[in-house]
Amino acid sequence: MANRKQWIRTFSALWLGLVLGGLGCGPSETGGGVEMPVGGACGATVQMVPFEGAQHVPSDMPVTYGSNPPASGMHYPFWGRWGEHVDPLPRGNYVHNLEHGGVVLLYRCTAPCPDVVAGLRAVMAARPQDPACSPAIRSRIVLTPDPLLTVPVAASAWNYVYRADCVDAPSLHAFIDQHYDQASESLCNDGSVL
Repeated sequence: MANRKQWIRTFSALWLGLVLGGLGCGPSETGGGVEMPVGGACGATVQMVPFEGAQHVPSDMPVTYGSNPPASGMHYPFWGRWGEHVDPLPRGNYVHNLEHGGVVLLYRCTAPCPDVVAGLRAVMAARPQDPACSPAIRSRIVLTPDPLLTVPVAASAWNYVYRADCVDAPSLHAFIDQHYDQASESLCNDGSVL
């Protein structure tokens, strides 16, 4: 069932990309795929980005990605703990979380932004218990600041990115619903990177 849903989503996104590309709406500068507006008050968009591989690399190796935020690619052997991170979780770690079917909620604030963090916390807290996870973990969602973002709010899942100017809970929930546990590895063990 999950493979069929993934195939339908992928086919639909490719078809839509071909149609829009033919209408002059070519790739965006944020990762190569067509950014689709999802509505709401925050100018949110969702984009399917090219697969960049899933190679493990040493934790001290610099990694770069073709999309911002990243949605696949080289990553470190250790993934981050599920839940909230006050300090930025390195991209090389949270891409590993994505590979395990997780969704990463991200923010970049130029000044303190307790309302943004509270809004993202509320989205994370409203998610149901994942039956593959222990009650202590609850779900495969990471919340972390990311100073490299070009937007205030973003989310990332395996091969998909979400970008917005503010927290829009309905569109974030829709993104999570569509892309949660849709990666190459379905694993809910807790990570070791705090």
